[in-house]
Amino acid sequence: MTLLIRRKTPGSRPPKPRSSHLESGSEVCPKYKQMLFTGCPKQRTTFERIHLLIITVGAEKGGVSKTRLATHIAVLAASTGTDVVLLDTDRQGSATSWSRIRNDAGVAPAITVLSLPPNPLKELISLSGKYELIVVDIGAQNYRTMMECALVSDLVLVPCGADQQEVESAMKVCDDLKQKGSNHEKGEIPAHIVLTRVSPLSNATATAELRAMLRDEGVSVFDAQLAYRTAWLTTGKSGKAVHELKGKERSPKAVAEMNAVYEEILRRINADTKESC
Repeated sequence: MTLLIRRKTPGSRPPKPRSSHLESGSEVCPKYKQMLFTGCPKQRTTFERIHLLIITVGAEKGGVSKTRLATHIAVLAASTGTDVVLLDTDRQGSATSWSRIRNDAGVAPAITVLSLPPNPLKELISLSGKYELIVVDIGAQNYRTMMECALVSDLVLVPCGADQQEVESAMKVCDDLKQKGSNHEKGEIPAHIVLTRVSPLSNATATAELRAMLRDEGVSVFDAQLAYRTAWLTTGKSGKAVHELKGKERSPKAVAEMNAVYEEILRRINADTKESC
């Protein structure tokens, strides 16, 4: 499965919003996201590649695998020929460090990683004509940037581990995103929790109970999840994705889990794109 496209009208360029609109904070009118697209979706005859998609990965709490999820989305998309850029908002520069290690080792495909400036919307709009997919890695405690990016995102992923504090933090993020949803072009922010670092046992009672609790609270949770596996530690040190690891470092289960998460991302985005037509 590949990402769907909004076909670009030949010779057209997205209009440039006035700078005052870009400095209005997190309450951003949805029309600025629409400016990133050219052409009318109803006029296209086929779905090919996307002109621009934005996926934001963020959480209030650190240590929940935000950067690992964001970098893997970027690698998997690039592996299928999608022109992707990864925006790093983390003050620690985790994605930037991972990319440097990857480039120094000559791992292909190379992933372009840029640091996101204080005004994220201006940067997103400037990149709209250069890439097909933008993945935004939101650093912990960078709440305002997360809310601003979420309002122009096609998908927002909130990684969450099994720790009680992580769960409470993730639920707070989802609640805040829900409250700001009326400012999104779809009338709600397409946000979902992705369970990470959970038990590797497929029938773990704790994980099943966590899923049930989140759904009872009205929180959307991905069906796919990422279990705690040592292979993930190797990806950070090597600049590789789990499917690129070899020999004893490779974990087929970690590869399958990440592929399942990525496939679910594609299904959800493609389904939303078809509905919008």
